[in-house]
Amino acid sequence: MTVLLAISVIFAGCQKNSAETITPGPTSTISPKETVSPAPTSSSTATPFTSVSPVEDSPVDFIEKTMSVNGRQNKVFMLSIDVDDSRVTVEPYLSFGKTYGFETLTEMAETRKAIAGVNSGFFFEYGRPSGLVVIDGETVSPGSGRFESIFINKGEISFEVIQTEITVGIGDSSFETNNFNVPCSEGEYGVYSSFYGNTDRLDINRKYIVTEGSRVLKYGTTSTPKGIPENGYSICLPSDFIFPEDLENTEVKVYFFPVFETGTMAYEGASMIIKDGESLAGDSMPWVGNLNHYDPRTCIGLLSDGKLGLVVIDGRQEGYSTGTTGRETADLLLELGFTDAFMLDGGASSAMYYDGEIVNNPSDMGIERILAGSILVFVD
Repeated sequence: MTVLLAISVIFAGCQKNSAETITPGPTSTISPKETVSPAPTSSSTATPFTSVSPVEDSPVDFIEKTMSVNGRQNKVFMLSIDVDDSRVTVEPYLSFGKTYGFETLTEMAETRKAIAGVNSGFFFEYGRPSGLVVIDGETVSPGSGRFESIFINKGEISFEVIQTEITVGIGDSSFETNNFNVPCSEGEYGVYSSFYGNTDRLDINRKYIVTEGSRVLKYGTTSTPKGIPENGYSICLPSDFIFPEDLENTEVKVYFFPVFETGTMAYEGASMIIKDGESLAGDSMPWVGNLNHYDPRTCIGLLSDGKLGLVVIDGRQEGYSTGTTGRETADLLLELGFTDAFMLDGGASSAMYYDGEIVNNPSDMGIERILAGSILVFVD
């Protein structure tokens, strides 16, 4: 039996990478009349864990509990994944297998036959990832160089800030760019893989090269989108770029830095909310925004036993679950056994899928929000 775990991702694409402004995703907060100013610390009590698994001796455990945080009831849902188990493989999944597009968590989990999953991350317009995404060692979306990414490789979980750099070799010459699977403007270099979509989506004046492997399929001048082979690239070049002689017989190679081992999974989040067992939560955070509201939360991180932890806290539902502030979220994660973690997207995006259904109650009247991707866990 193959078991999958999906962690959904919401992202989207703007125009020029350097001109993009990081703003929170579609996460909203409770209305002003419901907004409170909680104390900077929190305390909680909890009912005993409810833990079930549809697979005997499964390396993926689902836990549900009710916790009282500063006197308010909160429903907490947690997945604990033993990534050191030889049956487990963890990797991100983008909606429809491409950079752009949206599906519900249920649709993604069922398409990939996942046993469990949560929403994840932040996004630019139309679903483009906000930062690094690595699938089985292949860079799908570039690292921003700003925020930590969580890495899973050979049973180990780590965190690192990554800035992706691309070198394109054309015969004996080469150029470098940071524009990989992101929109570029006239006069810029850019590289696009099939994860970006069927075409490079560009309508700017430029020169281009389309490759398959290291072989040149097409090249020329254009102002329309160019198709991307499954095992190749569309390369955007400035209009004044001079093609070398005999280009059709010249090798064109794309090199990535850093290079990741086959089997590596990585996903970039926002700022760490806990690190080395200490809370880093403040009043605000890039992408997340204001942390002083009681909101639904989704987090990913490392547990003290070395396992991968995923948590969803329901919110904006008085009498059922109020949600938590940033500081309360950090304290709750520490109580649950996390040593390092960052927030994923929250609000109405916060959702957890397990054993064929959404197990939490999303804040938009229980309706799933469409998401731009997921992280899958396979258990052989």
